[in-house]
Amino acid sequence: MGIVLFAAACLAILLAILYALMLQAALPVENDSAFRNAAAILAVAVAAMIFGAGWQTAKARAQKSGQRFRMVFDAVPDAVFLLDAGGRIAMANSTTETMLGYRRGETIGEPLERFFPDQPHPLFARRRDGGAVDPAPKSPVGRWDLFARHKNGEDIPVSLSLSRIELDGQCETLAVLRDATTTREMENLLRRHSQEFRALVDNAPDAIVRFDRDLRYLYANPANDLAIGVENGECLGKTWGELGLPAEAATAWQHGAREVFERGEATTVECGIEMPGVGLRHFHVRMVPERDMENRVVSVLMIARDISERKQQEDLLLHRARHDALTELPNRVLILERLRQAIARAQRGRRLLAVAYLDLDNFKNINDILGHDAGDALLRQVALRIGGVLRQRDTVGRQSGDEFILLLPDIARIEDAATVAEKVLHTLSHPFVLNGREVYVTGSLGLSICPSDGEDAGSLLRNADVAMYRAKEEGRNAFRFYAPEMDAQMRVRLEIEHDLRRAIKRGELMLHYQPRVSLTTGEVLGFEALVRWDHPREGLIGPDRFIGVAEDTGLIMPLGDWVLQAACRQARQWQDRGFPRMRMSVNLSARQFRDPGLVERVGRVLAETGLDPAFLELEITESTVMHDSEAAIGTLRALKRLGVTLSVDDFGTGYSSLSYLKLFPIDVLKIDRSFVRDVTTDPDDAVIVRAIVTLAHSLGLTVVAEGVEEVAQAAFLRHVKCNELQGYYFSRPLPAEAVERLLHGERRLDMRTLEREGPARAVTAEHGSGDVREGA
Repeated sequence: MGIVLFAAACLAILLAILYALMLQAALPVENDSAFRNAAAILAVAVAAMIFGAGWQTAKARAQKSGQRFRMVFDAVPDAVFLLDAGGRIAMANSTTETMLGYRRGETIGEPLERFFPDQPHPLFARRRDGGAVDPAPKSPVGRWDLFARHKNGEDIPVSLSLSRIELDGQCETLAVLRDATTTREMENLLRRHSQEFRALVDNAPDAIVRFDRDLRYLYANPANDLAIGVENGECLGKTWGELGLPAEAATAWQHGAREVFERGEATTVECGIEMPGVGLRHFHVRMVPERDMENRVVSVLMIARDISERKQQEDLLLHRARHDALTELPNRVLILERLRQAIARAQRGRRLLAVAYLDLDNFKNINDILGHDAGDALLRQVALRIGGVLRQRDTVGRQSGDEFILLLPDIARIEDAATVAEKVLHTLSHPFVLNGREVYVTGSLGLSICPSDGEDAGSLLRNADVAMYRAKEEGRNAFRFYAPEMDAQMRVRLEIEHDLRRAIKRGELMLHYQPRVSLTTGEVLGFEALVRWDHPREGLIGPDRFIGVAEDTGLIMPLGDWVLQAACRQARQWQDRGFPRMRMSVNLSARQFRDPGLVERVGRVLAETGLDPAFLELEITESTVMHDSEAAIGTLRALKRLGVTLSVDDFGTGYSSLSYLKLFPIDVLKIDRSFVRDVTTDPDDAVIVRAIVTLAHSLGLTVVAEGVEEVAQAAFLRHVKCNELQGYYFSRPLPAEAVERLLHGERRLDMRTLEREGPARAVTAEHGSGDVREGA
């Protein structure tokens, strides 16, 4: 700037001189002195003007520069001090007031250590001892972390930086105080987080390790040491092999770690590691690459979580999903899987495969009588017995309920399957002990053979099921091989079940009534209600066609309820129309009798129909009441309290205990037709019938003979003092209209014929002579 002003002044003088010369040339000589004076004055004036203008410009610029410096100086977020040579504050920015609470004027001339009282730092020690200290360090730059005292007495963490500077030849010091509160907080936070992270890693249940490219341990937390069975820190710097650990245990994760080094991508593996003294453990291992500044993979971080318990739970869930919870046998899912595998092996090896379908006979009775706990216990025992007679490569599984499926692979002949079926049925023939009592259970078994009866799982199971139903229909406690004609029979059975369900809803059922006649007076005493089905396509169907299906499918319950309701309603209607008040007999199925709601249901039907309980007789088979005699006594007594009559049907075919029979609150014994049929030809049957009649009378019971078809039979029964008969000899079951005609006609049993036939027929029956049918 000075050079520019000087050049401008010189130029101004030259211009003034030039202008003077021009004036001199134009003026006379006598004016020369005046000219020179004027020129000089002009030059000085011009120079003064130029220098004055330059000085004003320089001053304005200096002021502006000073303002800018002050603005920048005050805008600095740190407290900045300029210290003179004596270490006292010569200049301070406005941040000083913000940071330390002192106004600018309060700090000027003060030593810097005023803000650091009682500081043990050697930077201020000599001054406190009275010595002069150059506050600037020997080196150009110095930095210290200290605590500065705020005007209010609070100590503030600061970072102090001192720098030596020279101004106008003077050595001065620039001191900068930076508030380190946030920095200290961040450092403390980072330190705390680091400690927390370390604590988490050291106490983490997962094994956390770091490997180099040689798979040497760079770091391992305590969980890793515990997992592999080494001392704390023993593995650092060593490989798996150098630790003496089994190589095969590390194959999976080491392969994964090498892949991470090669590909630079994270990977996850699940592996089982079997360690000495630890056993087999399963781990979920996550491996992540760690890179240097040049993006090269230098190490692998591995986190291994022990998932042994989870694997055990998964295995348990898988086991439960494929096994029956009650018997621990394979369930249908696993059976189908093994069956498909067995079919494939049989096709490859050209061997036979047998599939057996087993269903326990009358298993529902066990549940109904002894309870479901006993039923479950029975199923477990059955499973053990079946498994005990099978080969190791055979499979027995539980399909559902009381149904079992057997897979018999690699059999050479069909006869081998029959041998296994016989063993299964034989082992079931022995008594089972349930709740301290012996129970006998049989089974029906159906067999299908691959490939003759099917080459897929569905066909083989379906055909074995069909054969099983044939075994049931033919008497149960047997096995049958599948035959193609069984399909048609099964279809018929399914159609009956389907149609029967609709028949109950559509009102296709009807009752016929068979008279019961007195062998003393010959008059009709009552009727037994027998169900018939008016099928829309096949016409009238007898109970032998559909009762078995109803029992197997559970339809016997709604069917039995309908029969009870219809019979009571009909009996009341006949009474209302003036017919003699006669007893109506209704059969109860075993399932109905064991139903806890039976007594309530009977009472409700009597109330709804208005029938006097004295005119309702309920028939229960001998096998039903004897199956669980204790429970039967309670049910019979409850029914008896309703006022109904109770009878035991089919007496003589079961295994009645006389000690229980006298406890049953029954009124009537009905002799089974199997004894009556040959009573005039088989002396044993004649003796049995006489014994039953005598026994019943001794217990005060009425005796009714069923299935009487001939006069000789009726004569014998009258002779042994049987009370009533029922059968085709007097009348077949009749529809309601025919019953009314019979009652209007007051038809009776021909007692004179029985009186003539009686003595002779009785003698021949008991002594077994001749053809007793002659003259009948």
